[in-house]
Amino acid sequence: MPPACGRAREAATLNLVRQRAAGLCFLLHRVHAMSRLNQFAQSLASGYVLMGANIAFSLASIPLALHHLTRPEFGLWALTAQLAGYIALIDFGISGVSRILVDYKDRRDGREYGSVLLTLWLVSAVQGLLILGMSVGLGFGLGDLLRVPGELRVDLLWLTVGQGALLAASFLTRTFNFVLAAHQRNDISNYAQTAAFALNFAVTWVAFESGAGVFSLLFGQGAGWLLGSLCSWASCAKLGLLPTAGMWGKPTWDRFRELFDYGRDVFLFLLGAQFIHASQTILVTRLLGLDAAAVWAVCTRTFALGQQIVFRVFDYATPALAEMIVRGEIERLRHRFRSLVMLSASLAVAAGVLFAACNQSFVEVWLKGKAGWPVTNDALLALWLVLTVITRCHVGLVGQAKAFGFLRYLYLIEGLVFVILSLGFVPQGGITAMVLLSVLCTATLSLPYGLWRTMEFFQLPWKDVVVDWSRPMARLACVAVPLAVVAWLLSRGLPAPGRLVVGACVLAPATIALLFLTGLERPLRDEIAGKLRSAARATKRHAVALRTKALRRLGFLGGDWGSALPDEVQFWERALAEEGRHWLPEEFRKRMDPASEFQPELQALVNAPPGASVRVLDVGAGPLTTLGKRWPGRELKITAVDPLADRYRAMLGRLGLRPPIETTAAHGEKLREQFQGGEFDLAYSSNALDHSYDPVAAIRQMIEVVKPGGHVYLWHFANEGLAEGYTGLHQWNFDVRGGDLLVSDGRRSVSLAAEVGGAATLRCEETTAFGKRVVIAILSKAKAA
Repeated sequence: MPPACGRAREAATLNLVRQRAAGLCFLLHRVHAMSRLNQFAQSLASGYVLMGANIAFSLASIPLALHHLTRPEFGLWALTAQLAGYIALIDFGISGVSRILVDYKDRRDGREYGSVLLTLWLVSAVQGLLILGMSVGLGFGLGDLLRVPGELRVDLLWLTVGQGALLAASFLTRTFNFVLAAHQRNDISNYAQTAAFALNFAVTWVAFESGAGVFSLLFGQGAGWLLGSLCSWASCAKLGLLPTAGMWGKPTWDRFRELFDYGRDVFLFLLGAQFIHASQTILVTRLLGLDAAAVWAVCTRTFALGQQIVFRVFDYATPALAEMIVRGEIERLRHRFRSLVMLSASLAVAAGVLFAACNQSFVEVWLKGKAGWPVTNDALLALWLVLTVITRCHVGLVGQAKAFGFLRYLYLIEGLVFVILSLGFVPQGGITAMVLLSVLCTATLSLPYGLWRTMEFFQLPWKDVVVDWSRPMARLACVAVPLAVVAWLLSRGLPAPGRLVVGACVLAPATIALLFLTGLERPLRDEIAGKLRSAARATKRHAVALRTKALRRLGFLGGDWGSALPDEVQFWERALAEEGRHWLPEEFRKRMDPASEFQPELQALVNAPPGASVRVLDVGAGPLTTLGKRWPGRELKITAVDPLADRYRAMLGRLGLRPPIETTAAHGEKLREQFQGGEFDLAYSSNALDHSYDPVAAIRQMIEVVKPGGHVYLWHFANEGLAEGYTGLHQWNFDVRGGDLLVSDGRRSVSLAAEVGGAATLRCEETTAFGKRVVIAILSKAKAA
């Protein structure tokens, strides 16, 4: 079986790793840092997939609901949904447990990690019971307080109780999402929620068609919760993120105090945040009526989506920031946090500009003129978006440092100030007054405090944090805001669809381009561009792989093993010419060196005491075997075989090369025609069997020719046939799944564990070489009875 050029590079890689063992710690640090960045990128990308699902869900579900419900009924649903957010404050800040888990996740072999989880489940169960009780009480008492019409009060009761029941259940299952977040695997949670949105909509639609009315929304929400919870649990179990048996510990008072002390601060913080960001629907309902509440819910839908788009950049970075704090990587933390603030602020400006310019035309097209408000509200909300994003970054760092200080009270004070002022001004000033109050409260209270805490944490002057970190955002605003005003003025005479087209096709691309060119510093811009290029290459590879798989299954990609053999000989003749100068000179010298040492990983497989004679078979060895030729203290006898041995011998003669070990002609599928059973201590093949015409048959033959208790060692790049488009000799894929080696030709897949049966036991490993995944299979032949 002729080897590909990759098998030679593999040997060179192993040699290089041995030579550079002294730099291993540095390399591991670099790999870890890259892994942390990749996890953030995956979480962010999946977060935007979830965002797309959320947008699609909103675009489809709200018109569906308005088609089946009256506006007061829809306003009732919006009201109870926001009430559930307040009831969730019974959490008392325990949702911050992801930050606590970061402290323990690197020590999962201890019992503290499991103890935190068990304590959380116990606390969550008690909180769930409190939620149910509070939901029932609010359902009976809120009708008069919020002036809900009499005919809707029974619906208010059951919606509130239903929301409470779902919230209580979610408290028990949220632990799995906390675990995923602590391990920077938000991507799994995001994909689970994406599937949950699809199921939510399907169930809601069926329920509406069945006449369930406003409760249809509750049924859909319940179905989505169930699916998302099952996916998160299964992922935690499969990835081994939960404690192993015997390492769960038990709920303890110390763990409860740790959760409560941190949770108390988070609770006060979230209570204030709830007043600031999620009291508007309740205030509008109480002060302006359910019709106004429905308008608020509809017209702020894209604002909420814009918030999510921008918030996710910082939110998905918090586990990594917390890890840096725990490990004392303060300089790296400062650099990353600065980049996050700049990126988030510029994104907020871009999102705010597009929201202010396009929201009303979008709402008018979306709901066919059934709802709307003055564009002044959109402009104020855009300003508030920028302020809240910047504030969120700075106060978020305080939370990850677990040093809330006065912040635990400041958000509560700001929230109370906002509610009190709204009670006085909103009845006369309407929704515009309420949004203006939100802007003023954030700009004068939480934002200055957050900036001050960042300056204190990093010991930086105010100019660095307030001025320098804001320059990219300011540059973008100076260009994008005038552009949006001009676009709005020129298109306001058009009908709503025309205005929306101008915003989507002209303003949006221009704003995104300006964001990249003026809203980011060059190092960050280069880093993002690099990531985008890598993502584009990966997407292209996946697309090519999917196309190749489809064509292979349809029979359009096939290979002729015999016709590809001359190309293999030509490759080796070019590679070995001029002592490997155009190939791998070090690898050439190693293969030609009769004193090269037999590979340590192979020595470990052979039970050979000093003085013993060891016989090794290299299957698909090519013209020069990659095996080391000397094992001190043992007599090493290597037999190298390859179907092209005769052609290789002639080729080496033309090059004037005499190999230390001459390759013998033999097919891996027919080894027993030339060798006795049990003749060798070890059979070896490196990146060669995937180029054969029947690799499974060759592996069976290799097992037969090794001694009882001997080993077969296979090293191959994963899925080489697929990667090479099933051209030439590349007709087979080797891959590891669930501890088994799967051999596939793109049409059918064979389990090696099932094929070898009781003849040998299989152990699989994975590694990487040259940026490609490598699968290693080690078969241990059963000993004779």
